[in-house]
Amino acid sequence: MQTAFLAYFRCMQKSWIGLMVLLLISITSLQAQKNKISSVYMERTPCFGRCPWYNVYIETDGYIRYEGKRDVDMMGLYEGKVPKADVAGLFKCLQKQQLPNEETSYPVTISDLPRLHVAYKNKGVNVALKNAHEGPEFWKEYADRMDALLQKATWLLAKPQTPDVPPTPERSTVMPKEASPKSIGNETYQMVEQMPEYPGGTGAMLDFLGKNLKYPNEARDKNISGKVIVKFVVDKEGNIQDATIVRGIGAGCDEEALRVVRKMPRWKPGYQNGKAVNVFFQLPVSFVLK
Repeated sequence: MQTAFLAYFRCMQKSWIGLMVLLLISITSLQAQKNKISSVYMERTPCFGRCPWYNVYIETDGYIRYEGKRDVDMMGLYEGKVPKADVAGLFKCLQKQQLPNEETSYPVTISDLPRLHVAYKNKGVNVALKNAHEGPEFWKEYADRMDALLQKATWLLAKPQTPDVPPTPERSTVMPKEASPKSIGNETYQMVEQMPEYPGGTGAMLDFLGKNLKYPNEARDKNISGKVIVKFVVDKEGNIQDATIVRGIGAGCDEEALRVVRKMPRWKPGYQNGKAVNVFFQLPVSFVLK
């Protein structure tokens, strides 16, 4: 009887030890996650002349959000993905630095030059650094790496703005009827409360583009790659209308981007004030040589 009790006690003791080990591993894992940088931000500000004004926000999973404000090729709000491996490299490089753990503002020496503001989330705490270009040299390198990641982005959602209209996500702008010949008699919006969406979401749209986009032989022979920006209207029924090229790269890529966009299935329409409306949409189509 005593032997059986001891065996039972030892078994329970091992179980408790196992549970404690698992608990410690879980706590350590969670703590490690908190100690990692989970998001970064950069803003380049305007200057006395014509300097690009935009900001970029990136998360661990590769999500990227860009806002172009002035003197940039891409005006407005854009959301998409960048390679996770590149993001991991950026975050790892950042973690090697002696990072401030509280908001810091470096004194400005020359007031009419563009400024650099950065921010990051480290150990669960958001830290903002104003005028980082006046701080350690590393922050300029960090900004250059952010710009490099920006060039690798695959944009999934675009909310463009014209240069004379400040980018404000909450604003709903009615475009002139003449801007879309097939929308005469109906208002066509640039931004609405609920933007149009590809059926199945952005992942499904990427799959569609990957399966249907063909790299033009001319572009391949000339080693041409880049992004073709296609603008179109998603009407009240979700049909794509008036697809045009906003910015092309030539060598057959512009025509191929238009062909694939026009081939897309019916989208979920955009909504304003609870009603389906016609909405302008701008989609970057990437051509990447492999």
